[in-house]
Amino acid sequence: MKAARLKFDFQAESPKELTLQKGDIVYIHKEVDRNWLEGEHHGRVGIFPSNYVEVSP
Repeated sequence: MKAARLKFDFQAESPKELTLQKGDIVYIHKEVDRNWLEGEHHGRVGIFPSNYVEVSP
């Protein structure tokens, strides 16, 4: 499982999205499509924009 750090704040607009803050670390489960990733943050699973994160090598 890859980890990624948020580059920007993201405010969820639906129940399936995660609200995240700049600097948060999320663990990526899968790529939903080219614009969205599914991941986990503090035990919550949801989607967030792929361009809002920097994936750790």
